[in-house]
Amino acid sequence: IIKREKGTEIGLKGAVIGIYDENGNPILDSDGNPARFTTDDNGRIEFQITSGIYQFKEEVAPDGYILNDIMYKFKVSELFISSFVRF
Repeated sequence: IIKREKGTEIGLKGAVIGIYDENGNPILDSDGNPARFTTDDNGRIEFQITSGIYQFKEEVAPDGYILNDIMYKFKVSELFISSFVRF
């Protein structure tokens, strides 16, 4: 998943992204906590997940930006090793 500045190709560091199942329930990490990832210097997060339909949303906006709380759906297929969703 890549977080970009609106209308540009500039990646945004520091956005915290939550991952959810297709019904909106949080995906849990190995410790039983909701899975959350922070975007790197290029605005990217990477994670491993089994095939299925999922959702994600921004939980914390990067410093100086407004939170985008739209829930985005994405599909993970066994045919794809990786793919990127930009928002």
